[in-house]
Amino acid sequence: MYVAFSKSVGTASRELSDFKALYQGNESRQVLEQANKSRVADPNNIKPWKPKDHPDWLELDQ
Repeated sequence: MYVAFSKSVGTASRELSDFKALYQGNESRQVLEQANKSRVADPNNIKPWKPKDHPDWLELDQ
């Protein structure tokens, strides 16, 4: 049981490291900067994102 737990902790740690690298990457930074500019330019016209409008949003093969 300890071995399985240790393996899970290691996997979670790697996944968090991957997420952190992606979040702090240039592409994410550019997307967030564009979102901020859009919000400043027109704060009242922000439309919520609806997953039901994009059923394939989690497809990794795109």
